[in-house]
Amino acid sequence: MPRFTIGDSVELNGLLGELNRGAIGRVVSVIPNNNGISALDKYAIAFQDTRQLQLCSFQLTPARIEKAEKSNPYASAVGL
Repeated sequence: MPRFTIGDSVELNGLLGELNRGAIGRVVSVIPNNNGISALDKYAIAFQDTRQLQLCSFQLTPARIEKAEKSNPYASAVGL
């Protein structure tokens, strides 16, 4: 089962994240690994600056903004 679904907000891990200054993108497509290795599932990620990258699961992490909104459902309503 894929780690992310279409519409999820994600950040790049490690050096990719540093090089892209913590850019947050959205998953626009999911390509499960043929051998069932979830770390190698591929995701097309679209960024606000019109870039689109295809990355593996191990290169991504859930966006911190989305985590904050899930822990506090009122955060987006009050601008937190």
